[in-house]
Amino acid sequence: MYDVPCRTLSITLTRDGAVNPSRRLPDKHSRLFCGKTLDEWTMIQLWSSKHISRAVFVCETEKHALRLSFLAKKYGIELMVRDKELLHPHNDSGSVVVTHALTRILTKEYYSLLMTPFVISPVRPPGFFDMFVEEYLTRAAESGGDFTFSAPTLLGGWQADISLWSLDEAGVSTKVGPRMLTRQANYLFSCSQHWICATWWHLGQMAKWFARDDSDAGDYHGMMLEIPQWTDIHIDTEDDWEQAEYWFQKKILVKGEDCYHKYRESWYGK
Repeated sequence: MYDVPCRTLSITLTRDGAVNPSRRLPDKHSRLFCGKTLDEWTMIQLWSSKHISRAVFVCETEKHALRLSFLAKKYGIELMVRDKELLHPHNDSGSVVVTHALTRILTKEYYSLLMTPFVISPVRPPGFFDMFVEEYLTRAAESGGDFTFSAPTLLGGWQADISLWSLDEAGVSTKVGPRMLTRQANYLFSCSQHWICATWWHLGQMAKWFARDDSDAGDYHGMMLEIPQWTDIHIDTEDDWEQAEYWFQKKILVKGEDCYHKYRESWYGK
């Protein structure tokens, strides 16, 4: 074949904690998490990952981008500023902003795969993003690229005790799913925080969701990847913050504060 690599694009939305505090935890985007801001930890994780071809942070305003410019330069992160209209409450949705940024990027250069790491889900060990890319490419190769029976997306999550069932006409229940944002039988899955997908699929799926033209738009059979529960903490409350710091120190910083640098050194230039 042509041996064309699948390049991975990362788009991360971030809030300007100086002027636009979080509604749930006001100082979330400005306070230090284990010595660094959530923005900086995510930048380090992206910088250390060998399979991320391009990492973009979408800022709220030019002033916000200016405040992040030093860190962005340090870690090789590209800064993009939202269109002002995307600050209007009617449009201020993560999916809308990501899709707008993706569309802008794809008009100039194509990327096969998309990830959208949240800064508020920081408990990711070195190589976490690379694991998703490698697993996605492995499974895609095994299927021959045929996504007839599964969506071209890999969703990460952990085992849960909440099940999703479907009843047939006879009243017989069958495990089904996954359904986006729903935990599925015997498995998992938080599904919304850690994932990778084909860019062409993401754009089509978002169009269906935005148009609300399909009652089944949120139902699809993605490929699933089980990850430890401690990697899946999404910070919305003070308790979430404390748990995330605990696990970040226990599972990641215990290997040394330079663990991301060491991971990058293990592959960079080879």
